[in-house]
Amino acid sequence: MLVTGELLAARYRLGPLLGQGGMAEVRRADDLVAGGEVAVKLLRRLPAGAPWSTREIHALERLDHPSLVRLRDHGVDHGVPYLVLDLVDGSSLADVLVHGPLDSRGAATLIAEVADGLAHAHSRGVTHRDVKPGNILIDGTGRARLADFGIARILDATPTTGAGFVIGTAAYLAPEQVRGERVGPAADVYALGLVLLECLTGRRAYPGTFAEAAIAHLTKAPEIPSTLPPSLGGLAAAMTLRDPSMRPSALSVAHSLRHPPARAPATTAVAAGAPPTMAAGPPTAVLPPAARVRPGRRTRWPLGLGLFVASVLGVAGALYAVQQADSTPGSPPVVPATTAVPTTVATTAAPPTSVAPPPTTVAATTVPAGTTANHGSGKGKKKGHG
Repeated sequence: MLVTGELLAARYRLGPLLGQGGMAEVRRADDLVAGGEVAVKLLRRLPAGAPWSTREIHALERLDHPSLVRLRDHGVDHGVPYLVLDLVDGSSLADVLVHGPLDSRGAATLIAEVADGLAHAHSRGVTHRDVKPGNILIDGTGRARLADFGIARILDATPTTGAGFVIGTAAYLAPEQVRGERVGPAADVYALGLVLLECLTGRRAYPGTFAEAAIAHLTKAPEIPSTLPPSLGGLAAAMTLRDPSMRPSALSVAHSLRHPPARAPATTAVAAGAPPTMAAGPPTAVLPPAARVRPGRRTRWPLGLGLFVASVLGVAGALYAVQQADSTPGSPPVVPATTAVPTTVATTAAPPTSVAPPPTTVAATTVPAGTTANHGSGKGKKKGHG
């Protein structure tokens, strides 16, 4: 591997090491032709049969979006394959999450920016295949930028290429990647959904060794804590569905994060025993549990109850008038001529009231049938009430 101070491709003066992994190391470098600093990724090796075609490289070089780390150049020098990328001074999301999870708004903003970059790449036929916190860089302005499109696209589109060479990180592999199936944009959305969960919870959804994490993707869905905002938890669940065709697009994800659905009206909980809160205006009657209408069923007995009460009041009024008239010497009894009492009205068990023979001046007065006919009779009791 090349070292600090060496000249790469007669153009890039290699500087200090910025980072390294199993596939490559990244160095800061000075571009002696165009000027300025760049990041040079030196690949440790290319697996047998891995493509390195001009067509693939040109597809990457056409990607130009503020949320992507742009590929500037590529080649092989001293037997070492290299990629020249924009230099992003800042930390990776993986470094940020070491200190704990992000707040909901910060996580939504960051993931929306990455989703924008993915949507741009997907519209040009490019799939990243290795979306993870370590490949998301935070630049000096605080914007998220997705890196490493070069390795993921150039090496292969399957989880393994050559002998033991793995593309992707086990904790973020989509189920179709684990199964060795065709990989497309939906795999990037799946991985981004897991990154969203990690931003919100501060932990990986699929920890463990490569084999443990890979198998877990095939056997269980990621855990979505109930404490997450419903809009974010629901979106993460949709992004990590096992069926690739059921996941939203990256463009849809970005839109959902920026325009979450409106919250449903909050339901006011009333403590047990607390008096009901009345709005201005006449009081509203609170029905007992038995009188509440069940969805899909009609309830008729409250109307019957109203008629029953009205009838009883009518009878009581009539009896009261008769008694008043009878107690006044020389006064004819006043009996409503239109009072009708249903035959099913229940009366009290008190003995019937004896009415003195009315004066002869009342002989022409007609008493409606049923006014006192049910007194002392069992036929007047209402069935099933009380």
